[in-house]
Amino acid sequence: MKTTKQTKSTKTNIMNKTDSNFANASTKKKIGFFSAMLVVVGSCIGSGIFFKAKSVLVGSQNSIILAMVCWIFVAFATLCMALALIEIVSARNDNLSLIGWCKTFNNRLIYKFSKNYMFYLYTPIKGFFLPLYMVMSMQDAVAAIYISKGMPYSGFGTSADWTIIMVIAICVSLYFTLTCGYSIKIGNAQNWVITSVKFLPLALAAVIGFVIFGINNGLPAGSQFAPGFSQWNPSAMSRPEQFYTFRILPGLGFFIAASGILYAYDGFYGAAGIKTEMKEPHKAPMAIVMGLVVTTIIYLIIAISMSLGSTAGNPQGLVHFFAKKNIIWLFAIFQIFIGIGIMGVTNGYNMFATRFVEDLVRDGELPFSKTGAKYLAKGSRFVGALYCLAITIPTIILFSIIGAFYVNTTDAGYGVLFSKLDSLQGTPIYSAVQGLVSPDGAIYYTYGTGVGKLYTFCDMVSNWSALFIFLFITLALIGGLRNRKTNQVKVNKFKFFIPMSLIAAICISIPIVVTIVEPFVNLIFLAKIPTSTDGYVDSILVPRIMALVMLLFYLAFATLPTIIEDKIGIKKYGSIAKYEEEKINQIDIIMHKPLGSTSDTDAK
Repeated sequence: MKTTKQTKSTKTNIMNKTDSNFANASTKKKIGFFSAMLVVVGSCIGSGIFFKAKSVLVGSQNSIILAMVCWIFVAFATLCMALALIEIVSARNDNLSLIGWCKTFNNRLIYKFSKNYMFYLYTPIKGFFLPLYMVMSMQDAVAAIYISKGMPYSGFGTSADWTIIMVIAICVSLYFTLTCGYSIKIGNAQNWVITSVKFLPLALAAVIGFVIFGINNGLPAGSQFAPGFSQWNPSAMSRPEQFYTFRILPGLGFFIAASGILYAYDGFYGAAGIKTEMKEPHKAPMAIVMGLVVTTIIYLIIAISMSLGSTAGNPQGLVHFFAKKNIIWLFAIFQIFIGIGIMGVTNGYNMFATRFVEDLVRDGELPFSKTGAKYLAKGSRFVGALYCLAITIPTIILFSIIGAFYVNTTDAGYGVLFSKLDSLQGTPIYSAVQGLVSPDGAIYYTYGTGVGKLYTFCDMVSNWSALFIFLFITLALIGGLRNRKTNQVKVNKFKFFIPMSLIAAICISIPIVVTIVEPFVNLIFLAKIPTSTDGYVDSILVPRIMALVMLLFYLAFATLPTIIEDKIGIKKYGSIAKYEEEKINQIDIIMHKPLGSTSDTDAK
C-alpha cells in the first residue's frame, strides 16, 4: 500500500496497537444487527427513489426498458461493492467509515481529501438540502389539496417565504443533530419509527403504478415515456434543452442516469459509522450487505411501478389518476409520508456524522481538536453535535440567501406544473380548477416568494454530493486490491473480494467520470444554442455555468483545508511528519491514552 514518508512512523504505531476505541467504549451496547441493517435502509430510502426516477428515464432516452436496465446495472454494481466492503470494513474498528477506509488503504492525500469533503462540505450541505426536500414534499401535499378545491397555492403567502424555509431547515438540523449526537438510543428509536412510517408511501408507490397500468391496459394517457427510445431531432433548435451531452452523444445518458441512481443509494455507509455502538461490531459488513439487498429490491419495484403508472416517472405524474378517482387527499398523504421519509435520512446521517466527527477530534484532524478532546475526556456527549452544527447552520443561512437571489427572474416562471387541464377532463375536480388555468392550458402552483429559486439551487448543490462519496469508496476498493499484493493491512479476507472489487470499481467509475466531464462539454454545446432563445440566460446559460462552478467549489473546499493546515504545520514544527506526530501525541495526552493510540486502528 502506498504511504507517504511523513506518516510512516505514525503508521507503524497504528499497525502495532490494539483498538483503543473498542477498549474504551461502553460495554453497554445499544444497536443490534437488525437495527444496524435498518440504519442502512433508513439512510438510503428517502427522496432519492422518488426524485431520481424521472431523471433516470430522461437519461435513458425516455425508454422504460433502458431505464430498468440502468437500475439493474447500478444495483448490481452496488451489491458487488457491498460484498467487497466486507473485507474493507474489517480493517477498522472505529466510526470513520469511508474516511477510515481511505486512510487505511490509500495515501495521505486521498485520506485528507475524503476527510475534508465529509466534514467541511458533505455534512453541512446535507444539512442544507435534506430539510428543504422535506419541506418541498410537504408543500406538494398542501398544494394538491388547495388546487383540488379550486384554490391557488402560493406557499406561505409572505414577501420572503424562503426565510421561513430557512428557519425550518435550521430547526430540523438542530433537532436531529442534538438528539442523535446525545444518544444512539434516541437515534435508533427515531430510525425505527420513521422507517416504519416511510414504508407506507413505499408500499403505495410499489403498487399504484401496476394498478394504473392494469386499469389503463397499458401506459397512462399523456405518459412521456415508452418501451423504446425517443428520437432526437438535431434541427429542433426551438428545443435548446436537447443540446446536452447525453442527448447529442447517444449512450452517455445511460451513465449519467446511473450516477443519479447512485444518489439514491447514498447513506448506506452509516452502519459502518456506528460500529462502536453495535452489540456485535464484526457484523457491520453483513448489516451493510443485507440493508443494501433490501433497499435494492424496494428500489427496483418502485422504479418499475413509477415508470408504468406515472405520466412523468415521479409522484407528480400520479396526479391525474388520483384526481380521476377523487382521492387527491391520498396523494397529499403520500407526499407527506415522503417528507417524513426524508427525515429518516437526516436522522440516519446524523447518527453517523456526530460519531465520525468525534473520532476525527480524537485524531486531532479538526480545528480546536484539543478543546474538543478535553470535553470528550470528560464524557461530554455533545462534542460531535456541536461541531456539526457549527458548520451546518452557517451553511444553511448562506446557501438559503444565495439560492433565493441567485437568478434575476420571477420565481420559476408560472411555477410547478400540477396538471394539464385537458388531462383532468372527466375528473371530479375539473370544474373546480377552471379558474386556475394558465394561458398554456396548464395548472401551476408556486412554492412561495424566493422558494422556487431556492429549491432549484438546492438541486444544483446536491447533484454532486453522492458522486464524491462513491468516488472515495471506489478508491478504497482499489487500495484494497493493492493490499492483496502487499498485505500491509491485516484484514479478514473475503473469498470473492477481488472479482467483486473489480466489477464495482469499473461499473461505478464510468458513471462518475462521465458525469464529471459532462458540465465541461455542455458549456461547449452552448455554441449550438441561439442567444435569442427564450430564457437563454436564466434557463440555459446560468444553470450550465453554475453546475461547473459547483464542481470546482467542491474540489476547492476538499483540498484547501489540507493546504492551509500543512503550511501551518511546517511553519510551526518544521515538517509535516513532525506536525502529524505532535498533533496525535497532544490529543492522546489530553485523552489520557498511550502516545500514538488515537482512533486510527487496524483490525486484529
